[in-house]
Amino acid sequence: MDAVKTIVFLGLLRRALAIPKFPVNENHTKINYPTDVGSGEVNIFYTGFPAYHQMVIDQGYNVTAVNISLRNEAANLVKAGFNVYVLFQGPDQPVSNIADRMAGTHWGVDAVGWGQRGAGNSDVTYRFEDNLHQYRESAPLTPTVFNWGPDTLAESVTRRVPLNEDCTDKPGRLLAYEEICDPKLCEKTTVVTNGSLEDLLKGPGA
Repeated sequence: MDAVKTIVFLGLLRRALAIPKFPVNENHTKINYPTDVGSGEVNIFYTGFPAYHQMVIDQGYNVTAVNISLRNEAANLVKAGFNVYVLFQGPDQPVSNIADRMAGTHWGVDAVGWGQRGAGNSDVTYRFEDNLHQYRESAPLTPTVFNWGPDTLAESVTRRVPLNEDCTDKPGRLLAYEEICDPKLCEKTTVVTNGSLEDLLKGPGA
């Protein structure tokens, strides 16, 4: 009788310890960078702080130089063959602005500027996290990149998404370049919604 009990017990123990095998879903969608794509085929959405925002000033940056770099880099992305939407705003603006601008477009890459990760400022950190959350809500399968300075917007994308052709003579499009900021917080802003790189490079007041 004891032998029978032992056999039953061991059988039950093996069942309890058995590791279940879950079915593998071969169709599981992964977040991937666009591949084998050419000029004008990849839409990029970039967010961060406006150059002249008080929080950028408080971090000790030369905001005039930052402003020039950000506009030049947005233009460089377009020249490299990407379609680009830039929305720069601080925590004084609703994060839902991102969802509004992203709606209805397939985005190949979304990106966050370096200025929203620094200085140990809780408002900066919260906005950085809010932006990432909004990206996941608006474009859950779109990869996110981060630049490491105002002069690396283009590189943050091109190093991840090399296009399959030379786009020198067939650039992408400037979808928009928007800086949204309370005048009390930003001395100047740049807003270009007509697709003109010339206006973008002229800067504030163009």
